[in-house]
Amino acid sequence: MFDLVPFGRQERNLWNRVMQEPFRMMNSFWTDSSSMCTDIEDRGDHFLLQAEMPGIAKEDIRIDIEGDRLRLQAESKQEKDDEQRNYVYRERRYYRYDRSYNIRGIDQDGIHAKLVNGVLELTLPKQKEPETKTRSIAVQTEDEGESADA
Repeated sequence: MFDLVPFGRQERNLWNRVMQEPFRMMNSFWTDSSSMCTDIEDRGDHFLLQAEMPGIAKEDIRIDIEGDRLRLQAESKQEKDDEQRNYVYRERRYYRYDRSYNIRGIDQDGIHAKLVNGVLELTLPKQKEPETKTRSIAVQTEDEGESADA
């Protein structure tokens, strides 16, 4: 049965297991296994945010915008019968992701998202710079101003 355990993780030696367990527990405490790795790339007219979400269905992803804040939430759903299963070895766990991003300067109406091979891709279009209107103002002399009033 221990052959099902991934190579390099087999713990047949009880002494090694006893000595390594405290370090494994500390490592799992310090390692944030629920962190979501993201990349944000500037593509000129828009930003592309890519967030790794392996095993997450699109129905379990929620994207909300409140003011200038985009909130990205997702969670992996465990099967209800997990408690009844007799696992020999298990590494998959429940994950909940919750990240917020400042989207000041982003055209919020143009944001769209898609899930591709476990990576969520958010296209964040940049707001267009307001067009500055240029106009000329004629400079008048004192004499021209008086004649205009008369």
